[in-house]
Amino acid sequence: MKTNNELLRHLELPLDARIVIVPGRQFKMHPMFLRALLSLLAHFQLIDKVEKNPKHFVIIFTESMPDYNRIIVEQIENMLLEILQGDSERIQSIMRHFRVIGYMHYFQIAMISRAALDTFPYGGENSHNIELSA
Repeated sequence: MKTNNELLRHLELPLDARIVIVPGRQFKMHPMFLRALLSLLAHFQLIDKVEKNPKHFVIIFTESMPDYNRIIVEQIENMLLEILQGDSERIQSIMRHFRVIGYMHYFQIAMISRAALDTFPYGGENSHNIELSA
């Protein structure tokens, strides 16, 4: 097992990263939840722009079906395109704060994360138990 610092370097995250995880399965991510997630990402982007040090990140975990991983990223990018009216520079800046990583890193990332967001309106039941176990 990698140390926390090794894992953060491997994931191309700063050693002082402030991580929020979304442990719920991607199919539970309703558009209302994604809009809330976008607000958080935009907030992180603004904080890091002021501090001139990108260290706030939202991490979701991969599904076993690769298409799901691509679809969730596309959904988020499309919502940003609509909200920001095609401002590609700002979209890229916001998306730098978003990661999709493998479940094999779940427990280690959960232990160093600052918060966990549960999907809504489709709850997490099992996700709550997993979050509390870390």
